[in-house]
Formats: sequence, C-alpha cells, structure tokens
Amino acid sequence: SEGEPTQELMELDAAALFDEVRRLHPRQPITVIGRSLGTGVASAVADLRQPDKLVLVTPFDSMLNTVRGMYGWLPVELLLRDPFDSAAHLQHYGGPILVLRAGQDQVVEPARTDALLQRLKGKAVQVLAFDQAGHSNILRSAGLWQAIERFVDGDPALPQGL
Repeated sequence: SEGEPTQELMELDAAALFDEVRRLHPRQPITVIGRSLGTGVASAVADLRQPDKLVLVTPFDSMLNTVRGMYGWLPVELLLRDPFDSAAHLQHYGGPILVLRAGQDQVVEPARTDALLQRLKGKAVQVLAFDQAGHSNILRSAGLWQAIERFVDGDPALPQGL
C-alpha cells in the first residue's frame, strides 16, 4: 500500500496477504504469526479472517495501554493515533493461540502480556516463557522455533518454561 503506515493500512495489507495465501493454497491450514507491534496486526487478521492458528511473540493487550505504561505523564490518548487493541480483536477469534513471552522484555512490559492473557481466559491459549530473553533477542532463544513448529504441526507436547 501507499501512504503513511497506519494501523488500518497495516491490517488491510495483512488481510490481503492472508487472502492471497488462502487463494493459492485453499486446502492448507494457515497460521498467522506476529511479533511485537505485529501482534496487534496479527490479532486483527485473526479477528477478520479466522486463521487456523495464531502465534504471538511478545504481545500486548493494546498499544494505548503499553504507551500509557511507559509515558503515563503524557496525554497518550490524544497523541496515539492507532490503539492496536489486540485484546478486543482476539475476543472474536476462535482458534488456538501460542503466546511466546520474553522474561527480560523492557519494551512490552510483562503486565501488558499478562493483561492480554487475562482477557483470553477460556480460550485455547498456550504460553511459553523464555525467561532469559529480551524483546530484541527472543527470536534467537533456544527452542523457540521448535516450539512454533510443534504448535503449528499440532503437537500438544510443547516444552514448558525455557
């Protein structure tokens, strides 16, 4: 798409990508994966398109709450244009979710992931904590990609606490 990267445009682009993958592979299951800000986009796609599975790496409940936690002294409601309300979008998603959290995350505070998980109670959610990982290096954590592969393949025996 063209123009400034707004929440709406990112979500439309991601939904269009999902639609193209579905068109090219109509009988194949689709897993949507998002990381950090991308978890907000992935959550919207999950709401709009209902993929077979969803993987969220370092997710938050909403960007508004995340920024408010960092800069609570600012009127963030007036400054933040795109709220990325993942928790609201995921209320409409019915498939399984894998949440991968970084124990040393200093960008998405653990409280924001906890708030998202609280809103997902009653849904099919698996959580893996990578206790020594930070926001920027979680993707290099031992066992992360194997856990994603096992989740996508439907293996219920995911490792616990890495």
